[in-house]
Amino acid sequence: MKIGLFGAGNVGGALGTSWVKAGHDVFFGVKNPAAKDTQALVSRLGSRARAGTLQEAASFGEVVVIALPWQAAFDALPKLNVSGKVVIDCSNPPAALPGGAVSGVEALARLAPGAKFAKAFNIIDGTKLHYVRGGSGCPVMLLHGYPETSYAWRKIPSAGPDNARTTRAPDLTWRSQSSCRDRWVRRTRRAVA
Repeated sequence: MKIGLFGAGNVGGALGTSWVKAGHDVFFGVKNPAAKDTQALVSRLGSRARAGTLQEAASFGEVVVIALPWQAAFDALPKLNVSGKVVIDCSNPPAALPGGAVSGVEALARLAPGAKFAKAFNIIDGTKLHYVRGGSGCPVMLLHGYPETSYAWRKIPSAGPDNARTTRAPDLTWRSQSSCRDRWVRRTRRAVA
Protein backbone atom coordinates (compact mmCIF):
# COMPACT_ATOMS: atom_id res chain seq x y z
CA MET A 1 0.00 0.00 0.00
CA LYS A 2 1.12 3.58 -0.63
CA ILE A 3 0.89 5.73 2.50
CA GLY A 4 1.19 9.52 2.47
CA LEU A 5 2.38 10.47 5.94
CA PHE A 6 2.17 14.10 7.04
CA GLY A 7 5.06 14.51 9.47
CA ALA A 8 8.29 12.64 10.22
CA GLY A 9 8.69 13.39 13.93
CA ASN A 10 8.19 10.99 16.84
CA VAL A 11 4.78 9.69 15.74
CA GLY A 12 5.24 9.96 11.97
CA GLY A 13 8.72 8.46 12.10
CA ALA A 14 7.60 5.52 14.25
CA LEU A 15 4.54 4.79 12.11
CA GLY A 16 6.47 5.16 8.86
CA THR A 17 9.22 2.85 10.10
CA SER A 18 6.69 0.18 11.09
CA TRP A 19 4.86 0.41 7.78
CA VAL A 20 8.04 0.21 5.70
CA LYS A 21 9.10 -2.87 7.70
CA ALA A 22 5.67 -4.37 6.90
CA GLY A 23 6.33 -3.86 3.16
CA HIS A 24 4.41 -0.63 2.48
CA ASP A 25 5.68 2.42 0.56
CA VAL A 26 5.73 5.60 2.66
CA PHE A 27 6.03 9.21 1.51
CA PHE A 28 6.79 11.64 4.36
CA GLY A 29 5.25 15.06 3.73
CA VAL A 30 7.20 17.64 5.71
CA LYS A 31 7.91 21.36 5.80
CA ASN A 32 11.57 20.90 4.83
CA PRO A 33 12.23 17.63 2.96
CA ALA A 34 15.98 18.37 2.87
CA ALA A 35 16.23 18.59 6.67
CA LYS A 36 18.98 16.43 8.14
CA ASP A 37 16.64 14.39 10.40
CA THR A 38 14.18 13.73 7.58
CA GLN A 39 16.93 12.64 5.18
CA ALA A 40 18.46 10.39 7.85
CA LEU A 41 15.08 8.71 8.41
CA VAL A 42 14.46 8.18 4.69
CA SER A 43 18.01 6.88 4.19
CA ARG A 44 17.66 4.45 7.10
CA LEU A 45 14.36 3.09 5.73
CA GLY A 46 15.64 2.51 2.21
CA SER A 47 13.88 2.42 -1.15
CA ARG A 48 10.33 2.16 0.26
CA ALA A 49 10.57 5.62 1.87
CA ARG A 50 10.88 9.11 0.43
CA ALA A 51 10.19 12.67 1.53
CA GLY A 52 8.72 15.77 -0.05
CA THR A 53 5.97 18.32 0.47
CA LEU A 54 2.60 17.71 2.11
CA GLN A 55 0.87 17.91 -1.29
CA GLU A 56 3.28 15.36 -2.76
CA ALA A 57 2.52 13.03 0.16
CA ALA A 58 -1.23 13.59 -0.31
CA SER A 59 -0.97 12.78 -4.02
CA PHE A 60 1.21 9.72 -3.40
CA GLY A 61 -0.86 8.03 -0.71
CA GLU A 62 -3.78 5.68 -1.17
CA VAL A 63 -4.18 6.42 2.54
CA VAL A 64 -3.09 9.68 4.16
CA VAL A 65 -1.97 9.82 7.80
CA ILE A 66 -1.78 13.08 9.76
CA ALA A 67 1.07 13.00 12.27
CA LEU A 68 1.45 16.75 12.68
CA PRO A 69 0.53 19.06 15.53
CA TRP A 70 -3.24 19.60 15.29
CA GLN A 71 -3.06 23.31 14.41
CA ALA A 72 -0.54 22.63 11.63
CA ALA A 73 -2.88 20.01 10.17
CA PHE A 74 -5.85 22.39 10.49
CA ASP A 75 -3.93 25.13 8.67
CA ALA A 76 -2.62 22.82 5.91
CA LEU A 77 -5.67 20.69 5.03
CA PRO A 78 -7.63 23.35 3.10
CA LYS A 79 -4.68 23.66 0.69
CA LEU A 80 -4.32 19.89 0.09
CA ASN A 81 -6.26 17.53 -2.13
CA VAL A 82 -7.21 14.43 -0.11
CA SER A 83 -10.61 13.96 -1.76
CA GLY A 84 -11.62 10.31 -2.08
CA LYS A 85 -8.90 9.14 0.32
CA VAL A 86 -8.99 7.62 3.78
CA VAL A 87 -7.34 10.10 6.17
CA ILE A 88 -6.16 8.85 9.56
CA ASP A 89 -5.72 11.62 12.13
CA CYS A 90 -3.12 11.06 14.86
CA SER A 91 -3.10 14.63 16.19
CA ASN A 92 -4.17 15.86 19.61
CA PRO A 93 -6.62 18.76 19.27
CA PRO A 94 -6.73 21.86 21.45
CA ALA A 95 -9.36 22.17 24.17
CA ALA A 96 -11.34 24.79 22.23
CA LEU A 97 -12.31 23.63 18.74
CA PRO A 98 -13.37 25.92 15.88
CA GLY A 99 -16.87 26.06 14.45
CA GLY A 100 -18.61 24.16 17.23
CA ALA A 101 -16.92 20.86 16.33
CA VAL A 102 -17.22 18.20 19.02
CA SER A 103 -13.89 16.54 18.20
CA GLY A 104 -10.60 17.41 16.56
CA VAL A 105 -11.10 14.89 13.78
CA GLU A 106 -14.56 16.36 13.05
CA ALA A 107 -13.04 19.83 12.68
CA LEU A 108 -10.40 18.44 10.29
CA ALA A 109 -12.97 16.45 8.30
CA ARG A 110 -14.97 19.63 7.68
CA LEU A 111 -11.92 20.98 5.82
CA ALA A 112 -11.84 18.02 3.39
CA PRO A 113 -15.44 16.90 2.80
CA GLY A 114 -14.53 14.42 0.03
CA ALA A 115 -12.27 12.34 2.32
CA LYS A 116 -13.14 9.63 4.85
CA PHE A 117 -11.62 10.40 8.25
CA ALA A 118 -10.65 8.08 11.11
CA LYS A 119 -8.92 8.74 14.43
CA ALA A 120 -6.03 6.55 15.63
CA PHE A 121 -2.51 6.33 17.10
CA ASN A 122 -2.85 9.20 19.57
CA ILE A 123 -0.42 9.99 22.35
CA ILE A 124 -0.77 12.54 25.11
CA ASP A 125 2.36 14.40 26.09
CA GLY A 126 4.51 11.41 25.09
CA THR A 127 2.97 9.22 27.80
CA LYS A 128 3.51 5.47 27.56
CA LEU A 129 0.92 3.40 29.41
CA HIS A 130 2.00 0.22 31.14
CA TYR A 131 -0.52 -2.61 30.72
CA VAL A 132 -0.99 -6.29 31.42
CA ARG A 133 -2.48 -8.69 28.90
CA GLY A 134 -4.12 -12.12 29.02
CA GLY A 135 -6.07 -14.54 26.84
CA SER A 136 -6.60 -14.44 23.10
CA GLY A 137 -9.42 -13.48 20.76
CA CYS A 138 -11.49 -10.28 20.57
CA PRO A 139 -10.05 -7.52 22.80
CA VAL A 140 -11.63 -6.29 26.03
CA MET A 141 -10.25 -3.24 27.90
CA LEU A 142 -10.38 -3.39 31.71
CA LEU A 143 -9.95 -0.01 33.44
CA HIS A 144 -9.18 0.32 37.12
CA GLY A 145 -10.55 2.97 39.46
CA TYR A 146 -8.70 5.30 41.78
CA PRO A 147 -6.43 4.45 43.65
CA GLU A 148 -6.06 1.01 42.02
CA THR A 149 -3.68 -0.25 39.34
CA SER A 150 -3.85 -3.01 36.72
CA TYR A 151 -3.02 -5.39 39.58
CA ALA A 152 -6.72 -5.23 40.48
CA TRP A 153 -7.44 -7.42 37.43
CA ARG A 154 -4.80 -10.08 38.17
CA LYS A 155 -7.37 -12.85 38.71
CA ILE A 156 -9.09 -12.21 35.37
CA PRO A 157 -6.49 -13.22 32.77
CA SER A 158 -9.10 -13.52 30.02
CA ALA A 159 -12.78 -12.83 29.60
CA GLY A 160 -15.08 -15.68 28.69
CA PRO A 161 -14.66 -19.42 28.29
CA ASP A 162 -11.52 -20.87 26.71
CA ASN A 163 -9.73 -17.50 26.57
CA ALA A 164 -12.31 -16.21 24.08
CA ARG A 165 -11.20 -12.63 24.72
CA THR A 166 -7.89 -10.82 24.96
CA THR A 167 -7.93 -8.60 28.02
CA ARG A 168 -5.77 -5.53 28.39
CA ALA A 169 -5.62 -3.69 31.69
CA PRO A 170 -3.62 -0.45 31.53
CA ASP A 171 -2.23 1.43 34.48
CA LEU A 172 -3.77 4.86 34.05
CA THR A 173 -1.37 7.78 33.74
CA TRP A 174 -1.00 8.53 37.43
CA ARG A 175 -0.51 4.94 38.61
CA SER A 176 2.18 2.26 38.81
CA GLN A 177 4.51 1.90 35.83
CA SER A 178 2.98 4.35 33.33
CA SER A 179 5.57 6.87 32.20
CA CYS A 180 4.10 10.13 33.41
CA ARG A 181 3.37 9.00 36.98
CA ASP A 182 6.13 11.20 38.46
CA ARG A 183 5.01 14.23 36.41
CA TRP A 184 1.42 13.72 37.60
CA VAL A 185 2.52 13.42 41.23
CA ARG A 186 4.62 16.63 40.95
CA ARG A 187 1.72 18.56 39.36
CA THR A 188 -0.71 17.31 42.02
CA ARG A 189 1.64 18.27 44.83
CA ARG A 190 2.06 21.77 43.35
CA ALA A 191 -1.72 22.15 42.97
CA VAL A 192 -2.49 21.27 46.59
CA ALA A 193 0.50 23.09 48.13
